[in-house]
Amino acid sequence: MTVKQRTLYEVQSEIHRIVFNRVYNRPTSDRKFSSREYLNVLRELSRALKEIDKLTSKVDLWRDEFIRIKTVTKNLEIVGLCNRALTDIKQKVPVVIRCEELEEENNKLYCEMIRWQEELLKIKTTMDAAFNKVLSAKMSEVVK
Repeated sequence: MTVKQRTLYEVQSEIHRIVFNRVYNRPTSDRKFSSREYLNVLRELSRALKEIDKLTSKVDLWRDEFIRIKTVTKNLEIVGLCNRALTDIKQKVPVVIRCEELEEENNKLYCEMIRWQEELLKIKTTMDAAFNKVLSAKMSEVVK
């Protein structure tokens, strides 16, 4: 089955699996991971978010069509079928809830990225200070 054939729920579940397994479900002592791994998680998340956006648009279109058909027709059987389809969409693809969850995931990843940037800045500052100290020591040896 291709990604395009998956339901929105399956794609969203895959995002949770990728993000939580790689970033959040690690023990505290194991929270450090390579920048390559971090970038891979962001790439996978970006791809999944694009796919979810496509699928969300498609489901939203279907939902609108079922509502339109239900409004236009007077046939009770068709109205019943549309109601059942709308109920299935609501139960299986709660788009609003999923979008809120994805926004929350995005915020968590953004905070993680900020934390990484701060950590990198601290490392750079420490390395610069150590380099300057070594450089000063070497310069004072040369002067003597």
